[in-house]
Formats: sequence, structure tokens, C-alpha cells
Amino acid sequence: MRKWNRTGVAATFGEAAERNVGWTWEIKRAGFEARYVRVEVEIARSLRATDLPEEARHAIRSRGATAVDLFLDREDPPQRIVVSTLGIRLS
Repeated sequence: MRKWNRTGVAATFGEAAERNVGWTWEIKRAGFEARYVRVEVEIARSLRATDLPEEARHAIRSRGATAVDLFLDREDPPQRIVVSTLGIRLS
């Protein structure tokens, strides 16, 4: 069983012309504790989606949901997750 659950829908931030774009998700756990997790996409515009690792493609398609889900069983989930040509990593 996960310690945290993703709630609601992702809030988009950034513009397509900016480097720093992505989504913010709210996560909650038993009781009333809630946090926000920011999923940032750092990918050069010259790359195609097929150039990315599979986990990065899934994270982008899901608006960051699959990236957040990777860390929901942690006691202290990250506040920032980066999706890039390296895959998904914490920053």
C-alpha cells in the first residue's frame, strides 16, 4: 500500500517557448497532510519523443503522473522531479 496518493489534476506551468515547463501535482496521505510535487521537463526542442527513454515518454504523456507515482511509497517524497533524456531523476 502506498504511503501517499496523487489527488486532483495536474496544474501546468511554463510556456512551450521556455525551458522550464511541466506540471504540479498535489499528493496526500492519511490524515490531512498534503504536499505538492513539481515535475519539470528538461528536453531540447531538437529532440523527438522517440529519442527519449520510455519512462520519460510515459511521464510526458501522463502530464507527470507516472513520474510522481514512482515515489508515492516513500516516507518523504521529492518536491521536484526532472524528466529528461536521462529518464526520470530527482533534483
